[in-house]
Parts: sequence; C-alpha cells; structure tokens
Amino acid sequence: MKLPPLCALSMALLLSACSRDQASDDEAKSFKEWAPRLATPAPDSTELPGSPVLTLPASVGSLASATTVPPVATPTSNPSSTLSRTSTPGPAVGAAPPLAPVKPLLPKALPTQDNCAAADLVVQEGKNIRWLGAASNSGGDPAGFVLPNSKNGARLVTIRVSEPGRIGLLLGAYDPNVWVIETAPGTEVVAVVASGYHTQRVTGIKASTPVVITSFEGGSPCGYAYEPAGLQGVLQRLAGVRAERIEAAKAVTLVGPQVAAYSSAPGAPKPQQFAQKTMFAPEVPGVRQAVASGHLRAATQADLDKLPKGLSGVRLSLNDAFVVQKTMELPTGLYGGNGGYFVFIVPKGVARPTGDPGHTTVLDLNSSNPCIGVQCQIR
Repeated sequence: MKLPPLCALSMALLLSACSRDQASDDEAKSFKEWAPRLATPAPDSTELPGSPVLTLPASVGSLASATTVPPVATPTSNPSSTLSRTSTPGPAVGAAPPLAPVKPLLPKALPTQDNCAAADLVVQEGKNIRWLGAASNSGGDPAGFVLPNSKNGARLVTIRVSEPGRIGLLLGAYDPNVWVIETAPGTEVVAVVASGYHTQRVTGIKASTPVVITSFEGGSPCGYAYEPAGLQGVLQRLAGVRAERIEAAKAVTLVGPQVAAYSSAPGAPKPQQFAQKTMFAPEVPGVRQAVASGHLRAATQADLDKLPKGLSGVRLSLNDAFVVQKTMELPTGLYGGNGGYFVFIVPKGVARPTGDPGHTTVLDLNSSNPCIGVQCQIR
C-alpha cells in the first residue's frame, strides 16, 4: 500500500527516533558496565610525588581493603616536630606496587636489605603501643663507610628513648642512616619502622624486635618517606596509627627527657658490621686516602697544559684536579659539595678508575672522547 507523502515522512522520522533511542540505550548500558572500572583506581595508585596522600594496597598486615590516608599536618606547637627543608633531592613519599601477602615472621637477625617481612608483626604491635619518631634530611655524623646498595656515605644517628613503657619508633632520613637505638630503664622498644630516600639500617634493639625498613634506593615494596607528614602516612599504612610526635633528628636525638643512663640490647651489631666493603672511604675522605696510598696525586700545571683543547666546559683547578697513577676504584658518594667538583685525569697507559664517578669529571687520555661526567655536557 502506498502511503501519502506526509505519512511516509512521519513514518521515517519515527523510525529514525527509535533507532537513536536504541543506540542511546546500548551506549548507556555499555557505559554502566565500564564506568565502575574507570572510576575505581588501581590498588597501588598514589598522588603526585611529594604528596603525603597515599592510596594503600590491601595486602599489608590485617588491613582488609585499600585505605586512603589523609595528609597529616606537622604540629606547629612543638618546635621539635617541625623540620625545615634545606633541599628537595627527591620526592618525599614514594608509591609501591601491591604487596604480596606476608607471613608473620620473627627475624633471627637484623635485616640486611629493604623488607616488609615484619609488617604483620608491626601491625599486631602497632595499635597497642605508643609511637614516637625522629626524622631528618641530613642529621647524623659521617660513618666513614657505605651501606649495601647505597651510593652515598652512611650517617650515624643515636636515638635515646626514655619514655616509659612499650614504644614503637618511626624513623626517617634522606641520607643513608644507621640508627643506633639506646633505651633508659623502664623503656622497651617493641617495633621499628625506618624509612628514607637512601638505604636505612637499625641496631641497638633485640634481634626479635620486628623492624620494617623501606627506601627508594632499596626499591622497597612498602613505599618510603623521610619527612614527618610522609612518615606518618607510612605508619598509618602499616599499623593504622600515627606517631604522637616526630623529633628533629641529629647525631644524638633524645626521645623523652634526658636521663643518666642509656643502653643498647646486648649482642646488637656494631654499625660497622653493616658496611659494604669498598677500596676507600666514601666522599672526600676517600679521595684523601687514595692520595695517601699513591693511587692519586695532586695535578700540576704541567698536567693541565697537556690536556686536549676543546674542554672549555670543564672547570679545571689545581685545588680540585688529581692524576690517576694506578688501578683503583673511585670513592662512592662524590656528589655536589661532597667531592662532586673533583676532576680525575687518566694518563695514557693507565686504566680508567672503576666505580661510580658521581658528579665528578674523568678525563681519560686513552680515549678519543676523553671527557666523562656531568661537566662534559656543559658547553
């Protein structure tokens, strides 16, 4: 049957509208299926680097689901809990991939690498004890050695705790630190969380004390932090609590009033037992050792005059230049003001030093491209 033109037009518009409605329904159904997936963040998602806000995986201890930790403001009423940032060498809070389930474990010895093995025990202890802390960008004395997997010289920080009862310690540092724990009579440290940008180690406590060590340098699966707000986030993630206060860490840091006597646990390792074997001490002292042993000598003007032309980007000074005299390994930690300005000249017939040059410059006269280091990129 042939429809009048007006009826045919109406029918066409009606069919078109039905088609659009069906398409809209299909799109809406598809969106409803996918929207929850798009709106749900991955379990290891985090805010931008440096933010104290963490979205936490559900596999730490007894935490049943991912938990968002709000930013924690450092109290301003207690001057000792506020740290002034002197530099920003790295992000304050690092994200970590989801943790594999861990079994409760009492370590027989202090950890030698970043670990989360004691996380369950920290969670068990964490809600039944007082948590106190200490943190610093660079607050310890040079240790004269390097920790395993670390490029910078280690620092020593002694933490003296006199608060009575069962105490948990939250410790953080940018530098690689060895934290030496000493307690007063009536104080028992029953759990420790030590975190930092570089490798951290803890001693002075019983071997059975649960310790969680995390760092960026160690690739920790627990994340890391080294400033008060970020440290609070790490502790919240592990134990669901916050530290009462965080002191500014220095070579000797008091947590509680000073008392007459402190002691470490019998048989605790000495800090030097954590040292990685190297040819020389780290940083500038290591360069002095290399000169004393004859591996290096101070450069002369004659040495500088023999250098190839075209090194205008390299800052040369007799005060900072050395000539390599025999096979050697460069000291570690030669960055910035810790010897990063040194220039090492390698004469023909002498092997280029091994090791990490850091920020130094190596001028290898055995190579067609003799300049190696940061300064070689400056023109």
